[in-house]
Amino acid sequence: MPPMRITLFTSIVAVLLIAPQSLPAASAEYRAGVATTVITPTEPIWIGGYGHRKEPADGKIHDLHAKVLVLEGPGGYQVALLTLDTENVPRAFADGVAADLADHFGFKREQVVVSCSHTHCGPALASADAKIIYPMNAEQYAATERYTHSLRRQLLETTAQALADLTPAELSVGVGQCGFGVNRRNNKEVEAGKEGFVPVGPVDHDVPVLRVMSEGRMKAVLFGYACHCTTLDFQKWCGDWAGFAKFAIEQKHPGTTALFMTGCGADTNPLPRRKLELAEKYGRQLAESVEKVLAEPMQPVRGRLNARFRHVDLAFESLPSRDALEQKAEQDNPYQQRWAKYLLARLADGPLSPTYAYPVQAIRLGNHVVMVIMGGEVVVDYSLRLKKELGPGTIVFAYSNDVCAYMPSERVLKEGGYEGRDAMVYYGHPSAWAPGLEDKIVNTVHELVRELRKD
Repeated sequence: MPPMRITLFTSIVAVLLIAPQSLPAASAEYRAGVATTVITPTEPIWIGGYGHRKEPADGKIHDLHAKVLVLEGPGGYQVALLTLDTENVPRAFADGVAADLADHFGFKREQVVVSCSHTHCGPALASADAKIIYPMNAEQYAATERYTHSLRRQLLETTAQALADLTPAELSVGVGQCGFGVNRRNNKEVEAGKEGFVPVGPVDHDVPVLRVMSEGRMKAVLFGYACHCTTLDFQKWCGDWAGFAKFAIEQKHPGTTALFMTGCGADTNPLPRRKLELAEKYGRQLAESVEKVLAEPMQPVRGRLNARFRHVDLAFESLPSRDALEQKAEQDNPYQQRWAKYLLARLADGPLSPTYAYPVQAIRLGNHVVMVIMGGEVVVDYSLRLKKELGPGTIVFAYSNDVCAYMPSERVLKEGGYEGRDAMVYYGHPSAWAPGLEDKIVNTVHELVRELRKD
């Protein structure tokens, strides 16, 4: 990448790379820098994730954080991973952050990842879906916009700190298992926790872990899990199980920064749920899974670091007419009303687009690890398929760069339901996705990975 221009702010978006399979030691060809900032809102704004909430947050269980990990490979190529305790990452926000990093440090779009834990006790950032899901008034939405702009500035400053923190590092990867995620399409929440309950349906219980050692200590650990961060639904800020897992790891390893990225858990919930003690329990379980990986031999990361980023044009099933939208705007359902009014406002600027540009990113970490990073709320079928087709060393993350909609597999699209069809209204899209999206996305991932492996 071009030489960095050091200014008051420094940004690089962080993360990437975690790998499956526990193996042996570490490398010495890399440098790594890490930084953390508190992002708990200081004025009462809306919590994201649940439409039943009727008012902004009224307190906190613990602080929310943004954490940045910058990795620099042989030859000076850098990747920045920004991980946020927020409910969403809108495209405009992620692209704006990436543009800030480009302006200040010369990062290209493929070198920046902006990821959220999707905690449903984190802030909703300014976006179309925020206007549709939540009954905010104009003043409340203005507060959300102020917070979103402020967060963008914080990420630039935090990335600057991570860049200033770059030191020689040894990287190693491994993968563990954690079992609290349950397929929510195949299991009833009321049955979870009952004696004899045996969950069914596809899940991804892998816990990919990237360890960063520097100057004889563990400087950072990046880990992931494919499950909705939805244990809690009250009115207080909280990182949910992902936040508690990070706290547990950092408490056990003073001076270490723990970062989390969400996998393809759009159709997976922590069950049972709805209690704070359950979020704490699941966090401890996930932290223990990470500790088991760290205690075993891990695979060293050696070789090149590079990345690719591309948009896939995905078609919608259909486009509603103006008459149909005007009728929906008069319905009693508040979500349908707000959805219809949003699309009518877009129609005033021109025809609705029949496609959506969906982001896919891939990062090669050394000779054995490929990290696939997808936008949206991605169902588990994608991670299971991609890890099978791409082979050992494949890590798959979602909820990054543009949490634009639910991303169903072809199976889930045909089955319908919330993840397959109904949730598109809340994201402001004109209809469900057209058939064929799974192969388009997967084929694009394969193209990016082939390009990375040729470099």
